[in-house]
Amino acid sequence: MGRQKIRPAASTMRFSAVGSRVDIPNNSQISSMYNAMTFRALVKRASTQRTSNEYLLASVSPANWIIRIDSLTDGRIRIYIDGSLSLSSALRLRTGKWEDVAVTMAQTDVNTVRVTSYLAGTLISTVNIAGSMALSGTPSLKLGVASTNAATFNGWMSEVMLFNQELTTLQLTDINQNGTTSVAPLMYYKLNEGSGSIALDSSDNRYNGTITNATYDTLDPPYSLRSSIA
Repeated sequence: MGRQKIRPAASTMRFSAVGSRVDIPNNSQISSMYNAMTFRALVKRASTQRTSNEYLLASVSPANWIIRIDSLTDGRIRIYIDGSLSLSSALRLRTGKWEDVAVTMAQTDVNTVRVTSYLAGTLISTVNIAGSMALSGTPSLKLGVASTNAATFNGWMSEVMLFNQELTTLQLTDINQNGTTSVAPLMYYKLNEGSGSIALDSSDNRYNGTITNATYDTLDPPYSLRSSIA
């Protein structure tokens, strides 16, 4: 497959009101992430921090893996496996600044998951955690909230990409520095439609999401993260 060009968004999605989220419906591609996955997004935390945790991504039915910001630990990213087994990453997100965030997970054996976090394509930490990534039933995903629609993220997101493989440092650096990827994302939400309640999936799979309570913002698009892109 040829390289896919990624362009900076002219507008981004603001998550603030209670329950602000994008619901990604059940599809066969979500189930394919049971053995390995990568979540990559441009994220900016609001300067006013919440006193509770804030969710970036959560699986639903089952609520088996979660990526959230621990607001009480200076913005540290925490990853949950098997719904309850968790680790606190060395990756911290600043407030008021766009960050290129990626978390990869890979089932290395039946009882172990390797979790790696990246910032702007640079590896921050790799940790093994006991557990299983398996998703049973009819799993779906949520951006910006927990599986219960609580713990809303307070900030902005753009260019959310989901893969069913553990992307390498080289691949994530390529996305960050060159704005291209040779690996086709399973789902790719630019979150730049500007209006409406549909978050378009720009991957070949077209699994569009549904927007609830989140709004669009054109005041501070994340151009500076990849200035090499025209």
